[in-house]
Amino acid sequence: MGLDTVETVIWAEREFGVDIPDVDATEILSAGEFSSYLHEKLLLKQDFKAPSGDKVFARIKTFW
Repeated sequence: MGLDTVETVIWAEREFGVDIPDVDATEILSAGEFSSYLHEKLLLKQDFKAPSGDKVFARIKTFW
């Protein structure tokens, strides 16, 4: 896992309040996959209070 990936994972963990295991992070290949992954984690954590997939993607784009 490269430094850019590590920085992105750390940012997302802080930004969204989720834990992203290294094994999961190494399997994510695109921003779209990362957005979907985070959205699923938030749905499990926050249920109906989770932001939409589009809002998660928009927040990811602000980091990149």
